[in-house]
Amino acid sequence: MNRTESASKLQQITERVEIRDASFHAVCAVLVQVLSRVLAAETTVWATAISLAHKQKLDEMCREVRGLIDVLTPFVPGGPHMPVRPAAEKSWWYSLSEATHVVEESAEQLSAVVARQEKRANLRNMAARVVSVLRDHYNILIAESQLWLDDFSDK
Repeated sequence: MNRTESASKLQQITERVEIRDASFHAVCAVLVQVLSRVLAAETTVWATAISLAHKQKLDEMCREVRGLIDVLTPFVPGGPHMPVRPAAEKSWWYSLSEATHVVEESAEQLSAVVARQEKRANLRNMAARVVSVLRDHYNILIAESQLWLDDFSDK
């Protein structure tokens, strides 16, 4: 399997988790749920992208999120759930704004999960890895918004 760098790092962290108890499975379930929501939002942006370069960037981002989900799904109690379906949004700007909000909110929610775990614990590192990816995605989405706003204000 050709994993993204983020998925490979997450895989390494999950392999170091010594006790795969209810806490481990609960953290995995929360991470998969949040990542599924992010994937749906980013897929919507991909579907409405207004340039090939933006579409390619979003494709990489979606692939990265799918990779993280693939690493965690085997540890989710009850197996994988139905993925969140992307919205049928037609507006690129609206879907970009919505995805930016979803990614930001998701990073904040997962930061709370990180804060509740013991420092240097692998469960904390799992959630922190996902938060790091989400922050990177947020920065990309917000930069794209800013570029569009700058172009729009120049006209």
